Amino acid sequence: MSKTAIAGLKLMLSTGEYADVHFWVGDGDAKELLSAHKLILKLASGVFEAMFRFDAKKEQGENASTNYPAVVEVPDIEPSAFKVMFELHLHG
Repeated sequence: MSKTAIAGLKLMLSTGEYADVHFWVGDGDAKELLSAHKLILKLASGVFEAMFRFDAKKEQGENASTNYPAVVEVPDIEPSAFKVMFELHLHG
């Protein structure tokens, strides 16, 4: 991937622009809302790909017209560690 593309992805990650999934990460006072992009996460991780595929099938059965960002609770990890994971997914 080109340096320009990576820089653009980093900018979108930092601003949340075009985000289609949000993660409530951490617990208590350390809880933080982080925005991400399903496509990038799906390409980088089989775990995210499976999670989003399951969510898509579930939504089709419940309400296919819903078009809003998903929110995922991740209470058992520090926000800083989750941010590092996002960065690693951008660099492969």
